[in-house]
Amino acid sequence: MLTLATLGYSAWEAFTGDRGPPALQVKAEPPERLADGHVVPLVVRNTSDATAASVEVRGVLEQAGQVVEERRARFAYVPGKGEARGGLVFERDPAAFTLRVAPEGYEEP
Repeated sequence: MLTLATLGYSAWEAFTGDRGPPALQVKAEPPERLADGHVVPLVVRNTSDATAASVEVRGVLEQAGQVVEERRARFAYVPGKGEARGGLVFERDPAAFTLRVAPEGYEEP
């Protein structure tokens, strides 16, 4: 009975689920000091039903409009209506600069 219910739910999701692309949002949390740098914890949220794989996030430290340091992080999997956590490691203190983070791309699983 449980197997039939699972198969039924999977079929229902396949026919009625959101057919749009993943809707990714990246939130940077306050930086933390490391022994040899600084880490900016990230939360990547997916507000769509579609799953995203190999999500690439870019983080940039800027000062007066100039890029001072750039880092990238890859998230293997961000489920639909879910989130993934990770971080960017910088040499410089992100608190002293303007930090910009954004998703750059993903793969369909």
